[in-house]
Amino acid sequence: MDTIKYFHLCLWTALPTFEATKEYPPMTAVLKTVQHDEELHRQAYNSAFDELGLAWHWDRATFAWLPEGPGRVRTYVEREHPHLLRAYDAEFLVEAVEKAKERCHAVMEGRRSQHAH
Repeated sequence: MDTIKYFHLCLWTALPTFEATKEYPPMTAVLKTVQHDEELHRQAYNSAFDELGLAWHWDRATFAWLPEGPGRVRTYVEREHPHLLRAYDAEFLVEAVEKAKERCHAVMEGRRSQHAH
């Protein structure tokens, strides 16, 4: 048990600490930025679905269970709309959604940066 306490103490003292500065903002600010970015991506997907005429909507809970990255759309289609895979190639659907999402996200980012100035 003393070994575990010693290891814990060594681990704790070895962790770096950072003061909140311009280079290192407070962790809460970083988390809020990440959450806002994730929300912007979710909204961009929903806009892409509308643009493509898909009656899909990802709420926060749905977005949270989907994997990050390129597998996100594929996982959703396979789980929620597998019937589409009989008519469309999975890669075609994923690529169409991702391209539309990137366009929507770019527009949203542009609006966000305009409001920031």
